[in-house]
Amino acid sequence: MSNQKNLLDLLGKIDNHLSLMGLEISSRLLDGISSDDLAAQTTQLPFPLPEEVVGLFGWHDGTRCAPDDTLEQLWLIPGYQLLSLQEALQAYAEMNAAPQWEDAWFPFLADGAGGYYVVACGDSAEGNEPVINYLSGEPEHPVEYASLTDMVRTIEAAFDRGIFFVEEGCLEMDDEAYEELAGEFNPNVDTWLPED
Repeated sequence: MSNQKNLLDLLGKIDNHLSLMGLEISSRLLDGISSDDLAAQTTQLPFPLPEEVVGLFGWHDGTRCAPDDTLEQLWLIPGYQLLSLQEALQAYAEMNAAPQWEDAWFPFLADGAGGYYVVACGDSAEGNEPVINYLSGEPEHPVEYASLTDMVRTIEAAFDRGIFFVEEGCLEMDDEAYEELAGEFNPNVDTWLPED
């Protein structure tokens, strides 16, 4: 199974989890953007967007927001909302001049406080680009997943195993259980290795 098909299958399962959990975000996710539209809007980037990123924005192109929404109402995963392509391009333009931001980092999830999950894009669009957790003000920004597909696979399993759950209408998580899960699904990523 291709990475792209595998990614889309996993994203479809996440749609089902959100709906079954009765989360408002399931009706707030916008329709995806076509690969042709994405290509036309990203010509100014100094790198091609990987196929996985194209697939992600083809799944849903961000989140419909209202002025009185709380951040929690917009979370796709605990603490983070899905950006639209336009929001991602704007965040990239704003952050690209920031200290500790790399030119090839492209954001796709935001925490609303200057933190992003980014794909470290390369010179080709072939896939297997790592996902980095950029936290504003932190000196280091670790690789958390070897690829976007690995991240989505981990997230889908967290929904499936009840590690992500609803409490008082908000999407929450069992941090310790998620760390164990991420280590299981990402055994070659140092972030999830047990501390000595």
